[in-house]
Amino acid sequence: MPKPKQEEMPIEGEGVAPKRIKAIDVAADKYVEVRDTRMEWTEKECKARDNLVQKMKEHGLSMYRYGDHEVVLKEGDPKVKVKNVDATVTEAGEEGAD
Repeated sequence: MPKPKQEEMPIEGEGVAPKRIKAIDVAADKYVEVRDTRMEWTEKECKARDNLVQKMKEHGLSMYRYGDHEVVLKEGDPKVKVKNVDATVTEAGEEGAD
C-alpha cells in the first residue's frame, strides 16, 4: 500500500515566513537606485574616454594642455588622464615664483 503524500507545510507565521524590515527595504531600494545610476554614468564615462583616446591618437599626441587642464595618454595603454594643472606652470614645465 503506497504511503499517503505529505501535504506542503504552510510558509506563513512566526519563524517560518521571511522577515520584513521596512528600513532595510528602503535602504536596499536606495542602494539599487544609486548603483544603477553609477553604472549608467560609468558607461558614459567609458565612451567619452575612448573618444578622447581616439582623438589624441588621431593627432599623434601623448600630452595636450588646454586652459587649466592637462591630458596625458600613456603609450600602449588605452588609459588617459585629465588633471587640473596650476596656471602658473610655464612652457618649460617650471613653476612660477609665488
